[in-house]
Amino acid sequence: MDRHGPDDLAALLKKAGPRLQADPDLREAVRAAAREAWREQLAQSQGRRNRRTFLSLAAAASAAAVALGLWWGSVGTAVDAELARVVRSDHAVRYLPAGSADWRPLPEGQGLGKGDAVRTGPESRVALALEDGVTLRLDVDSEWTLRDAGHSSLAAGAVYYDGGPVPGARDHVIETEHGSVRHLGTQYEARLLSDALRLAVREGSVALSTHDRTVEVEAGEWMEAGTQGARRGRVSPWDDQWAWIGGVTPPLDIEGRTLGDFLGWVARETGRPVVYLDPAARQRAEAILLRGSVVGLRPEQALDAVLATTDLAGSMETTVIRVGQGTP
Repeated sequence: MDRHGPDDLAALLKKAGPRLQADPDLREAVRAAAREAWREQLAQSQGRRNRRTFLSLAAAASAAAVALGLWWGSVGTAVDAELARVVRSDHAVRYLPAGSADWRPLPEGQGLGKGDAVRTGPESRVALALEDGVTLRLDVDSEWTLRDAGHSSLAAGAVYYDGGPVPGARDHVIETEHGSVRHLGTQYEARLLSDALRLAVREGSVALSTHDRTVEVEAGEWMEAGTQGARRGRVSPWDDQWAWIGGVTPPLDIEGRTLGDFLGWVARETGRPVVYLDPAARQRAEAILLRGSVVGLRPEQALDAVLATTDLAGSMETTVIRVGQGTP
């Protein structure tokens, strides 16, 4: 639907029937419709409060809740305190709303609040956007809970944290049974093994706090800490262990961006710096404005697709991305 309002909710209730019980999927549909209508009104008013429309939307959402016999909490029925949002998912992902006992499907665009949990399956992954440009990605067979704006916990699997290319992201601590991890401006993976927590840092550094000490793990390092003690090693930013994150990369809107900006995004996603073969190629990349979309493509696929529409050529090698005029 392009527009949402009281008539849409009334039609939904009429279609559902007069004696429908609180089915979880239908409950989420009503809740999402009311939430989307509220957000759309805010966007249209460009920051100005339109009290009359807001009250009509809130009243419609409240009426829907009563008709379905639902209780969405004592503070507002249409909008929750959203702390994260699903920006991409691959295969079936489920979530457990705070205070609920029923896991349910987690669609793209769904907001998450305090206490909500997310679970991926043997083939599914998901990417979440937090505040300040921070993104989290969950690998297969993972379970993660959002505790509040600055804390979450990992009970199984792995999470990839990306604080964004611009410094200043909000502090976020990820807690596990083997210790807590605090970013210091970075990209890193935290993975739970059978008896240890394994950290791998792609960029920046992280602070790992266990029951008896706090240590820093720097870019290019991995560290395992668990019941058998601790050990460290080296890992490159283009190592195969990072490959899984490309399958659930948060979408990038390339419309109106320069090719240079896009190449910087590919470099960050793949851990491979861009090497221009000559100054003219760099200047050309900064001048080309892109059109279209790369949503759903892995970064390496997006690179091939975008370069094919320009007069530059590129190749992704083991450690770098080479870009030049003609065949690099």
